[in-house]
Amino acid sequence: MALWGKLKREASRVSNSLPAKCKTALRQPSQIRCHSSGENRYDNTLFPTSEPSHLLSVKNLSRPGMPTVTFSVAEGQTLALMGPSGSGKTLLLRAIADLDPSTGEVALDGENRMNLPAPKWRQRVAYVAAEPGWWEQTARAHFADWSLAQPFTDRLMLPPEIGSAPIARLSTGERQRLALIRALVGNPCVLLLDEPTASLDAEATSAVETILRRRAEEGTTIVLATHDAAQAARLAGHVLRLSNGRAEIEVA
Repeated sequence: MALWGKLKREASRVSNSLPAKCKTALRQPSQIRCHSSGENRYDNTLFPTSEPSHLLSVKNLSRPGMPTVTFSVAEGQTLALMGPSGSGKTLLLRAIADLDPSTGEVALDGENRMNLPAPKWRQRVAYVAAEPGWWEQTARAHFADWSLAQPFTDRLMLPPEIGSAPIARLSTGERQRLALIRALVGNPCVLLLDEPTASLDAEATSAVETILRRRAEEGTTIVLATHDAAQAARLAGHVLRLSNGRAEIEVA
């Protein structure tokens, strides 16, 4: 018994010494749970374990224009947000990213976002808007190190010279893919994506989805807003559907 206790303490010491960013190697995907507040409550559990752990946890998150929701998504899992326009998908993503005032709790790897400066939170929980913002003249100027972006430009079917091209001359789809790359090079634990392929053709959409699947396999948690049920089925295990002030969990 003494030896067993010593082994457990040593295992705990090794685990605690690892970087807190994701600890992917020590944790298996455990659950996705979701419910709306009030009388309409939904709870769906996947891969139950005696010690469930979630990378992203949202509890009683609320703001005007969206239902109050509670859900948690494990490392490497993808949750799709679906619902009609105006149902609150974008508002929910922005609330999780701490871009707009909201009430409730959001935690990453057990650490409440209120304990972190907002910029540090957004480095770990990266939000990619449907219409991303640009403030410099070229794409390259939006990256601290453009060389980190170049491997992605080829995989996302962007021309080699796009880094030097004026942002104003790029298509909506090109800007959308560049915004995704801008998030990917930061290696966040969580990707919050708002219609990331809405302006892309089928080939470019497939390229984006391939990268997202690879990131999920590597342990990144993804919350994806989409109007495409087929895309939700391809990428996500579950769908959080927002409609008429309610939130319901469904199998994708």
